Amino acid sequence: MRAAVNRFKLIGLLMVVLVIGTPLSAHEGHKAIATKGVKFGPKTSSLLMEPLARKAIGLSTAKVDFGTIEESFSVPARVTLPSTRQAYATTRIAGIIEKIRVKPGDLVRAGDVLAEFRSLELESLQLELTQRIIEKALSEENLRRAKDLGERVIAGKEVLELETEVQDKENDIRTLRQKLEIVGLSTEQIAKLVEKGETTRLVSIAAPITGHVVHVDTNLGSHVEPDRHLLEVHDLSGIWVEGEVPESRISSVSQAREVRMTFSAWPGRVYKGKVEHLGAEVVEASRSVKVWASVENDDLSLKPEQFGLMLIVAGVSENAVVAPLSAIVEDGAEKYAIVQEKENAHVLVNAKDGVEEYSQEPKAGYVSVNAYVKRNVVVGRTDGQRVEIVEGLYPGDTVVTQGSHELSALYVQGTLKLSEEAKKNIGLATEEIDFREVGEVVRLNTVLRLPVGRLAFASSQIQGKVLQIHVVPGQEVKEGDVLAEIHSLEAENLELEYRRSALREKLLRTLLEQTQPLSTSGLFPRKDLLKLQADQRAQQNTILSLRARLKLLGLTESQLGMLADKGDTVRALPLSAPIAGRVADIDVVIGQVIKPGDHLFKVTDSRVLWAEAKVFEDDFNKVLRGVPEKETAIHLVGLAGLEWKIRLAFSAPSLGYEEKILPVYSEIPNDHGSLLPGMVGEMVVVVGRPEAKVIAAPNHALYSAGGQAYAFVATGNTFKKVLVQTGRLDGTYTEVIKGLFPGDKVAVTGVNELNTAIVSLK
Repeated sequence: MRAAVNRFKLIGLLMVVLVIGTPLSAHEGHKAIATKGVKFGPKTSSLLMEPLARKAIGLSTAKVDFGTIEESFSVPARVTLPSTRQAYATTRIAGIIEKIRVKPGDLVRAGDVLAEFRSLELESLQLELTQRIIEKALSEENLRRAKDLGERVIAGKEVLELETEVQDKENDIRTLRQKLEIVGLSTEQIAKLVEKGETTRLVSIAAPITGHVVHVDTNLGSHVEPDRHLLEVHDLSGIWVEGEVPESRISSVSQAREVRMTFSAWPGRVYKGKVEHLGAEVVEASRSVKVWASVENDDLSLKPEQFGLMLIVAGVSENAVVAPLSAIVEDGAEKYAIVQEKENAHVLVNAKDGVEEYSQEPKAGYVSVNAYVKRNVVVGRTDGQRVEIVEGLYPGDTVVTQGSHELSALYVQGTLKLSEEAKKNIGLATEEIDFREVGEVVRLNTVLRLPVGRLAFASSQIQGKVLQIHVVPGQEVKEGDVLAEIHSLEAENLELEYRRSALREKLLRTLLEQTQPLSTSGLFPRKDLLKLQADQRAQQNTILSLRARLKLLGLTESQLGMLADKGDTVRALPLSAPIAGRVADIDVVIGQVIKPGDHLFKVTDSRVLWAEAKVFEDDFNKVLRGVPEKETAIHLVGLAGLEWKIRLAFSAPSLGYEEKILPVYSEIPNDHGSLLPGMVGEMVVVVGRPEAKVIAAPNHALYSAGGQAYAFVATGNTFKKVLVQTGRLDGTYTEVIKGLFPGDKVAVTGVNELNTAIVSLK
């Protein structure tokens, strides 16, 4: 409450219980008051109050002490799950659901069977494998007999053909075994099929992660396909709380910053955590930046999509001098406290003769009072209840907490004279008026954008499902870093085809090495040799084509070699970062079925940003003439007080279709990463050079009100509000036509506080 209002409140309260007496004389700027029971000591300038007067205003006090002050602010928050703690369960082949073993809410471990289904494709694969095993056994028996008969009866060509047939069957068996592994059969199940012919009727759908079943999106008898999400599992033991920090406060947030979270569902409970991830861009719709804090949730009290508040600790002052916030009086630019110097003192006051005498014991003519003094203070951080005292108070001081604002009405200042403490509180700085060059500028709203080529999406080139996710939002990545791993039946079929072709080509190459000498000696028909050579070339072409496709999917030369030589398939395809930068968005979870072209990850490289501003037609001639040589200054809402002086880089070639405006751009280096795409502010473009120097004031020194401009001129510690007439202005200075003179000192910081202080004097 302002001092002027408090003055009336105090006088009204005192008149209820006090007898109106002779007015006290004004003393050192204090206004005379017409009350009995409240006096100023003529020698000490202390405010002396009798018990009845203190009771009238409900005066209470508290001790100043050492303590810890946390400065914080609250932002909206919601509970969310990291991509790695939520997963879908799917099939790898089509089938019909026969058993569902879980229900929503059940706790499952990774690998637990959630459901089972039967599949015609599975039965076909098992029958085909059994058939190939039988065929291989027959081929091996024929080959053994052929070798027993010897070359006198069986030609060498026929033996080679039988050996080729055996090898082909073996390759088919390997391929079919791998396919059965892919669709979900265990090693034991495949072994029983191979050794005993025991087929597996049902295929299991396993839990991809440990957690609780959230959704069961299938029923008994339902037909399922590999691209359908059947069950969803959430690991709620470690969740994230996502906060939305206003753009103007993002500079006070960093990783490892402590946060506390509260939710209406759990009144009185506080969840603690630390900021682990920062958003890589400003969300345009909300003008905020997302931050994520991890929170232990062992009791599962927090659920995804719960809303609450996130309290972010912006700074901590430890072992600080601390006072109740209610003890601090703000009077314009001044901050002070009413300090109790004496308690239950016995005093004789005669203001006319300047008498102020104290006694330890009660005496005739002496009254019992408490003595108070006004003490200017410099304050630091506050937690809303207490405030850090940088200067002015000391541990052990007794300060008035209730009634301080009423007492402040007795301290009336006739002119705006700032104490040194007030200057520090408002960060006061002055600058001298002088002659300067002031150019002409155009001010444009601006927004930071990513340059072309510095935003990229990571997408799969093949249908599949996500097995692992290796990054989090805000994480720095290099080009080529693996963001996720993908399993694809189509890719595994390509791998198996590549392996099969490699084995076939190797077999054909071996046959050629064996038959070429026979063909030369006339023991092997030349037409059969030519056919073998054609078959080998066809296999080589097939291998080259499959090799190129697999390399595009992410397989390395080493992996391709192992696949060809040993049959080591690559079950997880890498999804790599297309550019270096920060992960701005993740739009996928474990187990999710993805298609080619789906934008799964968004990566932004903000080492250089464009400041985009839009020029209206009336300013085309000023702004566009001389591009790209125009000087600009960029000021951003989220980083107040900072300035980037750069030049216009280029402009768009034509107007927007809907708006008659033309975008222009400046490039801003962002090596330290403090700038984020989406930040907004102002671009000041210098469009005209001055012809001569003029009297100029810093732009920050001028206060605008009612269409007029004012400056605060300093004379020692006092300030006067002066009306000024202005002319042209640039990004830094404004021409002053009337009101200020060279040599005048004007306030350039704390201007708003000075205006408030002057208004409070009226």
